[in-house]
Amino acid sequence: MLFKYPEKCKLETAINSLNLLYSRGLITEPQFLFEDEQVYQDGKYWWLCVCKAIDRNKHRKIEGARLGRSKTIAQNCAAYIA
Repeated sequence: MLFKYPEKCKLETAINSLNLLYSRGLITEPQFLFEDEQVYQDGKYWWLCVCKAIDRNKHRKIEGARLGRSKTIAQNCAAYIA
């Protein structure tokens, strides 16, 4: 499945939205994990970021993983997916 990037403003607020949920006690603190090395795909190098948290009300995992040309883009996209 090809990921279509949302509008830039939605990406920039994704991490803030997760942090707001965390500050309200609805989720655990979001963790952003990066691979040690870049991933080579489609003739380009990408950063892989995985965002993880747990919904405290429903006790289920919240997770998103995305590739990005930079760590910041990968982190924002993973937060958006989560």
